[in-house]
Amino acid sequence: MVKLSSKILGSFITHGNANSRYLGLDTMGYLALKHPGLRVFDKLKDKIFLFLRDRDESIQRRALDLLFSLCTLETAKEIVEELMGRLDTGKRGFRVELVTKIAVLTERFATEYTWYVDVMFRLIDEAGDSIDKDLVNRVIQVILANEELQLHAARLSFQYLSLSLKNTTNAKIIYVYLLGELGSIISEECPPSQQVDVVKQATKFYSPGNGGASLSSNASESEKDNFRAISATYFAKAAANFPNLYDECISGLLVCGETNSVEVQTRVGEYMALINTKDSVLISSVFEKVPPAPDSKSTLISRLTTKKKSRVGDRRTWIPGEHVFNLESAQPNSWAAILEPTIAIRSAHTTSPVTFHPNFDFSTFLLNFNTLLSTKAGVLFSNDFIDLTFKATLESCSISLLLSFTNKSNESLLEFSAAIDTTAPKALSLTTPVDLPQSACLYPNSPINLSFVLECCGFYVPAPILRFKYLATSLDSYSDFSLPLPILFLSFNEPVSLSAPDFQTRWSQLDATSYESSTVFKPRLNSKQLSTSKSSHSASNLKESTATISSPLFEPRNTTTPEETGSEFIHFAKSTISSLGFHLVSSSIDTNIDAVSIFSTSSSGKFGCLLRLNYSSNFCSFTVRSTYPDLSKNVMHTIKGLFS
Repeated sequence: MVKLSSKILGSFITHGNANSRYLGLDTMGYLALKHPGLRVFDKLKDKIFLFLRDRDESIQRRALDLLFSLCTLETAKEIVEELMGRLDTGKRGFRVELVTKIAVLTERFATEYTWYVDVMFRLIDEAGDSIDKDLVNRVIQVILANEELQLHAARLSFQYLSLSLKNTTNAKIIYVYLLGELGSIISEECPPSQQVDVVKQATKFYSPGNGGASLSSNASESEKDNFRAISATYFAKAAANFPNLYDECISGLLVCGETNSVEVQTRVGEYMALINTKDSVLISSVFEKVPPAPDSKSTLISRLTTKKKSRVGDRRTWIPGEHVFNLESAQPNSWAAILEPTIAIRSAHTTSPVTFHPNFDFSTFLLNFNTLLSTKAGVLFSNDFIDLTFKATLESCSISLLLSFTNKSNESLLEFSAAIDTTAPKALSLTTPVDLPQSACLYPNSPINLSFVLECCGFYVPAPILRFKYLATSLDSYSDFSLPLPILFLSFNEPVSLSAPDFQTRWSQLDATSYESSTVFKPRLNSKQLSTSKSSHSASNLKESTATISSPLFEPRNTTTPEETGSEFIHFAKSTISSLGFHLVSSSIDTNIDAVSIFSTSSSGKFGCLLRLNYSSNFCSFTVRSTYPDLSKNVMHTIKGLFS
């Protein structure tokens, strides 16, 4: 019925009559809201994109609402890029809504940290007067709350401020503010003196005594004063942190004070008086780094979900794209969001499930999952009734899987059954045992072993799902479990020996955007991980190591220096990458890791994959190149998830 409805509505959308198009777009948006899996984007995208430039503003708005409702993780980049090209379309009210929805989609569906920063900086720079302080504040809030974004954001802020003085005032406010908060993390590549000089040149652009002031007449006086105030704070911080730049910073403060705003003049005067006190304790407390804001609801979402009172305007009782607002504000590509298991307990006398998570430690399951990606053998799941162990053996493009279910309670578990579902059966073929239990009895301390064979026929992303259930008589209820298995496409790779010159040659051959995925992130690991990596790295066979990673958080030992922590992380990273089936290529740089492997499939052939990781100043630059474009992105996200 849904498929037929979408086909009929598609004919309305492509109709020549404007009223028919309006009704088709509006109703299709409602259908997409009620059925999030609706797949009509590829068929209708060209028409919907065209309607964004329709002369009728009501058609423009309904086309925008429909794209917003149809947006998914797979289509987000294409939709955002198309919307970015429509920033010059329609009246200001439509452009403001367009900018707001671009910002929300970019934040919600970002799978790469650099993509979020790139899009938002470009949006703020190109949208002109359609940008308001709510959007500026949200971008700053998101960047400061996510350390993985900060290095790239600081680099771009310096770069954009250096290359052009004709950026919009709101763009400059963000660049200068972020340099004030994050400039220290790029001090090695962009010395503080250069940063101060760039900010000073941008500030002079708004000076009444400078010819450039007339060029910025499109900015309101309040926006100019906001920029002067932010710049004044930057110069005061720089003067406090870098005494050798005192004269340059004072000169910048004086430029900021060239305004009729009493508030800005007062701020400049207070900063200069504070700096001249030479009281380091007072100065450091005043200019202490701003802590991340609490994870509160975005004002941009509030704007989209608040209906305006109007007698003739939008009277819809539903909100377009409501599924977007309900997404978690987790970091992009959150492992928890991808691997969330489903657990339901239902009464033994009914078939309707009640979904919740009874005594289930998801963090432990996640750590077990990550560990088994490399060790291939160990405990995957455990609760009060069952221990589930996992063992996978790779043979070319096939994996022999042994699952062992052990009843560790004192009672028999009735009606036990288990099965595996592959979400991509054409890419991952499954052979199940003939005697797969459908309603067996699991006796105390008596395991049931199940053997499966999974053959990789082509590239795939979703992990296969293990589903099992049992009836515990003491609870008088069924327990149903759906757990992802740690058998990703990354599981079907094998190391291949390669010299450093050969690696560099192949690396250069794959120097194209379509073959490469890269990111910058701050690794998070603790001392237990580091010590585990030392012992497992020295073992003769890393793939058979069963050491458990105990926590994903960064918690360095108090006795280690930054250099020692970096050295230990590189040691840990080498151990992990090697255990994932990559050959480590010798490198003359201690903080670099080069690795290579071959992925084998039975139908699509073999794919080569090369990766390069560089650790510097507590941040990692990570790049993956492969002969299959989607593989680069997949490997990058999987391995980065183990480190961050």
